[in-house]
Amino acid sequence: MLTTQLKAIKTGIAAAQARGLKVHVENALLFRTLLLVGRALGTLADEAIRPSGLLEAEFRVLMQLYSRPDGIGHPGELCAGSAHSPANISRITDTLVSRELISRTASEQDRRRMILRVTAEGEALIHRFVPSAYQRIGAMFESLSGESRAQLLAQLDAIAAGYDKLAGEDDAC
Repeated sequence: MLTTQLKAIKTGIAAAQARGLKVHVENALLFRTLLLVGRALGTLADEAIRPSGLLEAEFRVLMQLYSRPDGIGHPGELCAGSAHSPANISRITDTLVSRELISRTASEQDRRRMILRVTAEGEALIHRFVPSAYQRIGAMFESLSGESRAQLLAQLDAIAAGYDKLAGEDDAC
């Protein structure tokens, strides 16, 4: 269980500090907790998405394209929101095209630029799959009030900004 693992982490950090290790306990706990919860959420996302027949990365790109105006976009526009490099976007869109969930055509204005579009099959999969998949995931957050969720999102944004500053990255692509 995740709560058991978190308890063990807290005990371990306290024991390391008691042995003289100079560590900011709260920062160490925050870091380890976010890491552990993030891994667990990744596993949960994979399990929730598995019935769609897509990998989590493919599903994320499909949803990014679906969320664009009219379900139309270009590969480079999907990088940041899906957290993938242009090379990965290309590989993933190849898979989505082969599954007939999206189409890919060359732009009439610039033949080097590709236009991606969610197909009717892709939209049907999203409408059939997303509500039930997110119902299970949403159950995790039921104990949080709307205000608490907003505060948590703001705090996670601040942590992400701190990471970006530390990593020296402005953009995922």
